[in-house]
Amino acid sequence: METTFSKQALAYDRYALVQLFKAIEDFRGIDPEMPAQGVALFLYTAIYPGCTMTDLQKSLGMTQSSCSRNVSALSDWHRLDKPGHGLLAATADPMERRRKIVRLTEKGEQLAIALTDAVMNPIRLSPFKDVR
Repeated sequence: METTFSKQALAYDRYALVQLFKAIEDFRGIDPEMPAQGVALFLYTAIYPGCTMTDLQKSLGMTQSSCSRNVSALSDWHRLDKPGHGLLAATADPMERRRKIVRLTEKGEQLAIALTDAVMNPIRLSPFKDVR
């Protein structure tokens, strides 16, 4: 079934949404069920490298346990000894051992580059499957 579009002007930019969709698909390539909190946490860490767990909690409005759980899931080892995604590394601050500093790993940097490419480069439209 072919999708038809109204000739009426849209109040949003379809091409910008396609770019955003491509970026979301990059995250889904890592984990098809990655929660929005994990995506936000990853993006904040990419924007502010070397941020602390406290920065993440305050800026993203997360509880300490939720922040810790999401950082763990995006690090090498998730809770219950399950492998994580290897996108972030949390290390103790050498000046204040109780504080954790969060940075992207090499794999995380590669994802940040792919996301930048998905959002900034010319649109590569691909057909969507009609799910109606």
